[in-house]
Amino acid sequence: MPQKPEQDQASARKPALLTFFQTPEGSLNSRRIVLFLAFFALALNMRGPITSLPPVIAQMQRDLGISQSVAGLLSSIPVLCFGLATPLVSLVQARVTIEQTIAITLWGVLLGTLLRSFGDIALVMAGTVILGVSMTFGNIVALMVVARDFNQIRTLMTGILVSAMSVGSMLTSAFTAPLASLFGWHFGLGIWAVMALLGIVLWTISGRMSPQQETKAPEASGVSAPSEARGQPAEATGQRSLFRRPSAWLMAAAFGTHTFMFYGLTAWLPVYLTSTIGASANTAGFAESMFQIMGLTGCFGIPWMASRFKGSHMALFLAVTIAWFIMAVGTYLAPSLWPVWAVFGGFGSGGGYVVIFDLVMSRAATLDEGRKMSTFVQGLGYVVASISPTVVGSLHQWTASWTLSFVLFALSAIIMAICGIITSLRPPVGSHS
Repeated sequence: MPQKPEQDQASARKPALLTFFQTPEGSLNSRRIVLFLAFFALALNMRGPITSLPPVIAQMQRDLGISQSVAGLLSSIPVLCFGLATPLVSLVQARVTIEQTIAITLWGVLLGTLLRSFGDIALVMAGTVILGVSMTFGNIVALMVVARDFNQIRTLMTGILVSAMSVGSMLTSAFTAPLASLFGWHFGLGIWAVMALLGIVLWTISGRMSPQQETKAPEASGVSAPSEARGQPAEATGQRSLFRRPSAWLMAAAFGTHTFMFYGLTAWLPVYLTSTIGASANTAGFAESMFQIMGLTGCFGIPWMASRFKGSHMALFLAVTIAWFIMAVGTYLAPSLWPVWAVFGGFGSGGGYVVIFDLVMSRAATLDEGRKMSTFVQGLGYVVASISPTVVGSLHQWTASWTLSFVLFALSAIIMAICGIITSLRPPVGSHS
């Protein structure tokens, strides 16, 4: 029986995620619910192993007899892998399915977590590298899952992806130290293998559920599926080398400046507040936590704005980069008002990832092209991220001032805005972007 106009209007007023979970008859689509839970579990594992280490690094140094530089390397390896291992990871992904890539990610996180938790320094290093490479697989495949399975609510799901990564980070950073104080650092790190096991179980269940349960959901306004999903051949998109595509370089520059600000501020904000306003260690740590938590405002604020601006990436880039600029300038000029600036910075950090990779997916004509473009953008962006703390710290040491560091943050926000706006105004893939 066809729906009445009143039913159509009621359906249109439902939240997009709720509509996605329903069949045309109004019942719950169990396969999509399990798929969503599996996706959330995957994202939980994509940053948690990084933030679980700092709370116990001092204990590891003492027990393993490692130097400060080696301890710092353990914290840096995963982010270095995000940049340096991305091209190799992408080549592997081109030869396996999305489900196989997810399995590589989760089983790798499980193995890396256990090796890092219960071995000597050689196994700790090996486990850390395995974790970094596995999360690099996850960085790319998570966006492919969004494009393939959640394209109707792509912007919202990108926000949920970043939110889940933040939740995973907050869980491990908050509970690793208390668990380590009770049971030792080996247990404090190793217990987080349960998150990888959870992901493995949920993806196994999702894979066994019959795909025939899937029903086509209505397309969201202003969102188009990859051309593969629309039945267009990949050859029709006019693919060419990303190195010769201006929009790819612009998006890579936007992501590079975004990660420069995020990782630079993450590393040095507590030190800055301590040295400028005499903040206590607890206050500085709380400021850092608030900056991270406020990222959730961007994760969900950007999808909300996208629904109001009908997918206008230019408006979204402006909102994100203005927030980043206010964070940089405000924190430098009035550091005592850090709670205000942390709200702006959080919106910029969470929203920046969402808007950049929503734009990446909108510029990819096929899932494979999305993989290549995501590889290009993330590879360059995370290389910048890995050097950001060093650059910011060196500028402070050489000049005995924070001025140049915050000038660089402000310039990064401006460059990110310019790159994002130009890219959003360029024609999409297939139109010589």
